[in-house]
Amino acid sequence: MPITGEDKGEQYRGFRISELWAFVTIDAQYDDEGIIGTLTRTGWVPLIASDRVARDQMEIFAAQLAKEQNQTIQLIKFSNRELIKEFKPNAEDSAGHHGSDRPSDSPAPGEKEGG
Repeated sequence: MPITGEDKGEQYRGFRISELWAFVTIDAQYDDEGIIGTLTRTGWVPLIASDRVARDQMEIFAAQLAKEQNQTIQLIKFSNRELIKEFKPNAEDSAGHHGSDRPSDSPAPGEKEGG
């Protein structure tokens, strides 16, 4: 059954990430910020969500962490999706690497800069 898009009322099948929410702490001393995380049995897990259900669950944890650590934590939404690079499972270049080491805005070998 199709799922109705919450914001636009359109129907779509499946799930595409169109927004990310990140829980960020600010270090005023160094004018720096970073994504907060939690330590699990398997290592650090950043507090980043791609759906509202996960975001809402993380908000509870972030509020507790802000009190325990006496730090301000911000919830930031990122919503400008741009494909930068794609790694395909069977693509192998001459160096034996999978995918491309060339930045997406760089010309391909033999291609002139600017087109």
